[in-house]
Amino acid sequence: MYILDADNRNMNNTNNVGRDNYSQSVRETSNADTTRNGFRTKSALLRRKCSKTALVYLLVSVFCVIFCLIYERFSYGQYADCMRLMFLPPLAGGALPFEILAHSGSWRRLSRVSYNLWNSGIAVLVSGCLIKGIIEISGRASDYDMLYWIVGISMLASALLIQIFGHGENLKN
Repeated sequence: MYILDADNRNMNNTNNVGRDNYSQSVRETSNADTTRNGFRTKSALLRRKCSKTALVYLLVSVFCVIFCLIYERFSYGQYADCMRLMFLPPLAGGALPFEILAHSGSWRRLSRVSYNLWNSGIAVLVSGCLIKGIIEISGRASDYDMLYWIVGISMLASALLIQIFGHGENLKN
């Protein structure tokens, strides 16, 4: 690991390693928005992270659709509307917002706590859809699934409030 001073000219070796990794050390310590020496900068990495998160949510939505089709196939034609709509939280709450963030530039101030709460809220909503669908297909009724909706929506609301009013640590690569 190298430590660079403010003007990136003087370099101190902290690991007793040769000085052949100068370009790598510049890449690790660079905070500029443009590329430097052919390496991606912090902002490019954050934009890529938002795009990657959107892609993961899109894949989760596709998985939910496939899971629903297979589950309906083996449940003798029985289906539940909630299970059929299980793909919506990751698509509308995950893929679309993160793709918009990746292209709008607002990802620069996305806080870690908000990011984690948002992802957890989407996961709880998908789990709630799955549990409610399984309970409906089995022909039973339960108030237990309502807890998933309350917790999921409160996590999403908390993430929005922290993002708007909070001063948490920004998302890092």
